[in-house]
Amino acid sequence: MKIDLEDIPGLEHFFSDPPKWKVKTCCLGGAGNLVLKKLDLWRNDPEMEEEYGQIIANIVVTACSEKIESDTPFVKKNRNPENGEVYEFRAFNENTERAGKARVLFFYDEDDENLIICTNTFEKGQGDQNMSFSQCAQLKQRYFQQRR
Repeated sequence: MKIDLEDIPGLEHFFSDPPKWKVKTCCLGGAGNLVLKKLDLWRNDPEMEEEYGQIIANIVVTACSEKIESDTPFVKKNRNPENGEVYEFRAFNENTERAGKARVLFFYDEDDENLIICTNTFEKGQGDQNMSFSQCAQLKQRYFQQRR
């Protein structure tokens, strides 16, 4: 199944200068873009709207920064070595210094594109977080196989 890359609509309006990393979401050949669907749900849900804004803000900050090498309150690297270098954007409230439920998983493509590729989402307390990281790792592997 082919992986296509898509922009996050409206994200470009948050950058005053071109970011260091381009941000894309991955879409599995005709299956729809699950990341964009979940972001849209969060944006339109009064209970998740603030977390949606935090996720978008963290994507923007990360896109303008050097590659994340260690955990921050906003981005965490997966600790399971079987999954390799995959990460999660976390909804994080600076006022309360607490992470919310919303997560968007991603990996870097450093080769020649300087991409951050968002693969799937997760809500803390719902489902298996390690399985979400594993899904991200599988999509990363498929993406790089496709690029060859």
